[in-house]
Amino acid sequence: MASQRRIKQPKKYKQKKSKLIRYTCSSSLQQCPRIQNLIKCLKFHRELDKLQTHDALLAYVDDANNGNVVNDWTHFLMGHLGDAKTIKETQPQFEAMYDELVRIDILKECTLDTCGAYQRNNRKRDKTLFEGDSQLSFYVDFLDTIHCNVLHSFECGFRVRSSDIIVENDDHEEMNDENEKLLQKKYLSEVLRLGRLARDRLESVRGVETMKHSKFVTETIDHESDDEEKGDNEEVRD
Repeated sequence: MASQRRIKQPKKYKQKKSKLIRYTCSSSLQQCPRIQNLIKCLKFHRELDKLQTHDALLAYVDDANNGNVVNDWTHFLMGHLGDAKTIKETQPQFEAMYDELVRIDILKECTLDTCGAYQRNNRKRDKTLFEGDSQLSFYVDFLDTIHCNVLHSFECGFRVRSSDIIVENDDHEEMNDENEKLLQKKYLSEVLRLGRLARDRLESVRGVETMKHSKFVTETIDHESDDEEKGDNEEVRD
């Protein structure tokens, strides 16, 4: 009789629970060296933009004394805005960063209709900015994105400043659940109204047709219209 061999069952795999690291910077924007390096880099980027040349940008970002712009931007997103916070919690920090930038004259005077960074950031993405120089293209693209995110979010209607949201509330009314819901509804309506005003201003800069597209969608194809046109052409040929 053949002997039976006992097969050992494999041990059950226990998945280790990963701990989510909360990274927070305790320094204010004014005292944080990474934020100050980022602000100086954005200022230099804007200065080069006005000169219509970016040849000196690579030398600037390669200089260790100027920090690391990629790490500095990540530090702002993670250490000051935070990935586990609500928009209401991050809004004061974002507005503080905006206020820091507009204290600099060359950044304060930047508007959508004259901003080279905004125009490049909304270009068609079929070609790189600088053919044959992918590193320069990366840094210009990267800084354009930061510039538009912080400096022009209010103009574009992507964010609304807290001080612009004015909601009337009758102080004599008792704040019960019904009144609180009504106040929240008024607040949301005001945010949407301010956003629409900003989008209308943006449309006057970009144009109606351009507003239909984005840097991700550059052309909309109506397949039904194409099929109808194709059918009409076939009838004509018949």
